[in-house]
Amino acid sequence: MKKIILILLILFFIPLISSAATFGYTSAGATQSSGHGNEIVASYASSTFTGVGNILSISGSMAKTTSDGLAKAVLYDSSKNLMNPESEEKSINTTKQWYTFNITNGQTITSGNNYYISILGNTYVSYYYDAGGKTGWHYVGRLYSNGFPSSASFVSIGSYSISIYATYSTSSASTYSRTSTTTINNGRIQINNGRLNIK
Repeated sequence: MKKIILILLILFFIPLISSAATFGYTSAGATQSSGHGNEIVASYASSTFTGVGNILSISGSMAKTTSDGLAKAVLYDSSKNLMNPESEEKSINTTKQWYTFNITNGQTITSGNNYYISILGNTYVSYYYDAGGKTGWHYVGRLYSNGFPSSASFVSIGSYSISIYATYSTSSASTYSRTSTTTINNGRIQINNGRLNIK
């Protein structure tokens, strides 16, 4: 009986309950961009959650114009500093669709902070957006072959909601009193300053 109770307690006190969420602009966008190849394009957005956040991927509504469409993604903080690691590289084809760039060992993010959710495509990559709403950003003159700078000089391109968003996992900790006593049937479970006693 004591073993059963102990197993139940261990399961009850497992500290992390995870779920996935997104922030950024999740609509596919009605208008195709032009002239932003070889530049970083970003959606500037704020995450809102409780607990700890960890970036899993960045997605963009994109297409290529002719050939050799290649892109990768990363996150910048509100001070425009690079948050490593960058994503895998993906080939972009001529059909408009969502491309998801997976990020391994993703960066931890903080609730309520703003981030530049960024995608860097070569000359032949275009993005989709909707007019109004969020403000879109880009880094002028960043050649694709040079990769992501450690600090980006983003400039606003106006009220354009660029179709880029981030997916992240969240986790929250279960809490319990370090000093408490619970009676189950005829047994007693006692937590004494963080130490578990079963009697």
